[in-house]
Amino acid sequence: MAGGTAINITDTVANQGSTYLTSAASTVYYYLSTDAVITNKDVCIGYRPVAGIKGGTSSTATTVILVPQGITPGTYYIGAFADATNTNYETDETNNGLAGNQITVTREVDLQMTALTGPATMVSGATASFNNTVTNSGVSKVTTGTYVYFYLSADTAVGAGDVYLGRRYAGTLAGGAASSASTSLTIPANAAAGNWHVIAVADATNLNAETDETNNALSLPLTVTQ
Repeated sequence: MAGGTAINITDTVANQGSTYLTSAASTVYYYLSTDAVITNKDVCIGYRPVAGIKGGTSSTATTVILVPQGITPGTYYIGAFADATNTNYETDETNNGLAGNQITVTREVDLQMTALTGPATMVSGATASFNNTVTNSGVSKVTTGTYVYFYLSADTAVGAGDVYLGRRYAGTLAGGAASSASTSLTIPANAAAGNWHVIAVADATNLNAETDETNNALSLPLTVTQ
């Protein structure tokens, strides 16, 4: 499931203490955990209030929780932790957490440049076509149209001093969909002869929240001559 998906969590909190004592009102916190040991260091995804519970009785409820947007894809245990705010003094504080079912969180929106081809050599000032593909490898649709920007760089990463060459509009992309185009780019007339890189950057204007913002760029070696 992707971030933003609603899930129903049903849990039971029992007061295993004396039948003559009623606990103070408390709170159950819900977590996503990469293992079956539930602690407050896991990812908190919600809570429910619990009224005082008489000894020997319990409280059961179903709570609707949303899987957080932007959480790292993977397999998680759904966990619950009773009296998460330590409202009650207990004879045993080690049995408050419990792991339940596992869920698999998939990528939501993840835009990547998956292809970039073009000439290996160009004369400064010349124009050529570069074939490029941007792919949404997530499962959720890109609802805000995305742009691909192109740069001329001395290395494989976009940074200060790189030269903007142009852009194209890649539109909205469903999960798993791709947009391919041939984009005409002109190498600046004052570009020094030598080894350069053309870099394509997906969602260069950061219009879309992605599960991975580190895989948006793809570079292509280019030799510039005079």
